[in-house]
Amino acid sequence: MDYLKVYREMISLRGLTDHTIKSYSTYIRSYLDYLQTILGRQPENVSWEELREYIRWLQKDRSLSDRTINHCISQLRFFTLYVLHKPWDPTQLPMRKFDSYLPFVPTQKEAELFISSLRVWKAFKNSLYEKDWCPYIKETFNGFGNAIEYLGRYTHRVAISNNRILSVTETEVTFSARGKKPGDPKREITISHEEFIRRFLMHVLPAGFQKIRYYGFLNNRMKSRNLKVIFRIQGGQRFRKRYAGLSMAELLKAVWNIDLSICPECGCASMQQLGRSYAPFP
Repeated sequence: MDYLKVYREMISLRGLTDHTIKSYSTYIRSYLDYLQTILGRQPENVSWEELREYIRWLQKDRSLSDRTINHCISQLRFFTLYVLHKPWDPTQLPMRKFDSYLPFVPTQKEAELFISSLRVWKAFKNSLYEKDWCPYIKETFNGFGNAIEYLGRYTHRVAISNNRILSVTETEVTFSARGKKPGDPKREITISHEEFIRRFLMHVLPAGFQKIRYYGFLNNRMKSRNLKVIFRIQGGQRFRKRYAGLSMAELLKAVWNIDLSICPECGCASMQQLGRSYAPFP
């Protein structure tokens, strides 16, 4: 039995992105390698004590943080329930607690010490601003188009797409949603207009919260000064819009290397765009 393949098939039913599924699969792959190379056991025969020993091994040999350990325990739970079809007892392998996340209330002596150290902190911060930082940005895999596509799924995602809204009456809204459990069919939810608007507005960012921030020479603090220096060095040359005036087909070819003129069936490059067609709204 290919446990990793079955795990990927089951977790893909949760509607996660390929990147998230790949990240979660690393926890199960590491667990299966540990069972094969160190214990020589099958997953069905692993005891709770051996599971706890595996978590201790991750913390000691891999030096994983408590947050990463919690991700690993969560995926072990999913693997046990939906791949091995065995019960899971959270008391046998509890999640790690984060005591450091509790609110910190300083004493009077600690507060006075902090205030007295503000001058030292300000001097240290000024010394950092005086450095000419040059961050290293690694080149993206398969071109920058993949990076834009990946980020766009998070930065420009709407709360609910139009095709999920099934009907709208004078008092209620009906939309489709995923099943409560992995593998369950889609379900329809009917709520009032007020409740629908309340849920939708929960996805609207609060005032002052920036979803996209610029770094490097385009950061807000130094952008005007940096651009003046860049334009002066270039002899007054301005930035050119690299993809201005391109059609959608030309843009897809330049950024994602997708050629719409190639037939997906026979591979001949003889397809031509005739126009747009719009599906009727249900």
